[in-house]
Amino acid sequence: MKLRKLISDKLKRAMEGSHALKSQPALERKSGVGQATIGRILRCEVDARVETLNQIAVALGEDLSYFLTPELNSNSNVAHAYQPRMTRKAPVISWVQAGDWVDCNDPLPPGAGDSWEDVPMNTSLNAFWLRVRGDSMTSPVGRSVPEGSLILVDPEVEADNGRLVIAKLTDSQEVTFKLLVLDGGRKYLKPLNPAYSLLEINSNCEIVGVVVESKQRL
Repeated sequence: MKLRKLISDKLKRAMEGSHALKSQPALERKSGVGQATIGRILRCEVDARVETLNQIAVALGEDLSYFLTPELNSNSNVAHAYQPRMTRKAPVISWVQAGDWVDCNDPLPPGAGDSWEDVPMNTSLNAFWLRVRGDSMTSPVGRSVPEGSLILVDPEVEADNGRLVIAKLTDSQEVTFKLLVLDGGRKYLKPLNPAYSLLEINSNCEIVGVVVESKQRL
């Protein structure tokens, strides 16, 4: 129960400190976690799954450890101010450059870094931003990453089942943004838009990196 209370307090504080995610519906849209689940976490009614907490943390611009680390002076009646994470910069690159990233030894290949965006300090030095093209990852419900969004790609994060990834199809040299699905020893790239088809992959595909954050500019 203490852990539930810790997570609830941390989530309330992070939402209060966010300009865009103060409400449960807004957090649902950004994280893909249902509003009912968010509400139960806030009311200390459920032991949140690690995967769920990670989705919420990414949406709020935090690490998973934010929810699980007790604060100093936790017994104090004095409220702690919400402290945003420290940031540095990573380059916004083209999709062509993203395809070359797999074989690149230099985290800043020629032409990269025409523009730069903030990333968390603990993001790997090889991380980069891409701007989403097309509507294959635009979903009418749940998680959705519409065209024009900026996505942060970290090549050093493990590509587990259910993670959003940037993949390079070696037979066509195409670079694509999809949901990675591992099922019964088989691998698939799944669009979030149901109008697009599931693609089975094997040795013809290299994972460039895992998408750990997305943001939109209005």
